[in-house]
Amino acid sequence: MELKKYKKLIAVVVAGGLGGAFFAGFLMPFLIKHNVAGFAFFYKHISGIDKVVERIEKETVIVPDSDYFGEALGAIKPSIVAIQSFSGGRVVRHGTGVIMTEDGFVVTLNTIVPSFVSSVQVWANEQPHRAEVVSRDWSNNLALLKIDAGGLGVVSFNEEMPKLADSLLVVGKYVSFNSTGLVIEPALVTRVQSNVFELKTDYNEGVFGGVLINKDAGVLGVVDYKNRTLVTIGQDTLKEFLEGISLSDR
Repeated sequence: MELKKYKKLIAVVVAGGLGGAFFAGFLMPFLIKHNVAGFAFFYKHISGIDKVVERIEKETVIVPDSDYFGEALGAIKPSIVAIQSFSGGRVVRHGTGVIMTEDGFVVTLNTIVPSFVSSVQVWANEQPHRAEVVSRDWSNNLALLKIDAGGLGVVSFNEEMPKLADSLLVVGKYVSFNSTGLVIEPALVTRVQSNVFELKTDYNEGVFGGVLINKDAGVLGVVDYKNRTLVTIGQDTLKEFLEGISLSDR
């Protein structure tokens, strides 16, 4: 009895396979060609489903998280500069600066351009420029530099405080093989109170003197570290630093 069951099962499978081959190879083309019982319309409809799905998959654009700040990085890049401080013919300090005026005034950190260095070089628009230290604010670790250049991109500060859980980006600039690049560090707003906000971010010495930006390239401040904790020097402090300096006379 068992043998008969297996024989019947094998016969059904073989018959089904032959029937399927006959349907796909002969009967279906015949039905489509002659539109028997509207079969051509039905086949066109169901076969079009795959094409629609394929078209949607190809045309749907998914923006990855890594590109969230893409436009902001492109906008901020011309407004920040890479800085190198030399002593004894070699680079002893390096960091980032922020362009404050089109004619070449740049704010950076005192620690990037200490008083003992012999010369300071600023990379703006992919070109090196010799820089002069114009003024210092020792209490806020700020220094003002001047380079002989014009038509520079000026940084745009953001007037609004960030919100809790906002994603921000710390951006610096570095020099490598006579060209510049950006170094970035993500930051998350973990606390906002009055005019003070706290961030969660990793320590990264590559962004010293850089800027903290939002997704619209609005600058929230210049970046410094104290005890490996990020500190933002806001635009109010920067304005106070620049108030006593007559930039037009220099």
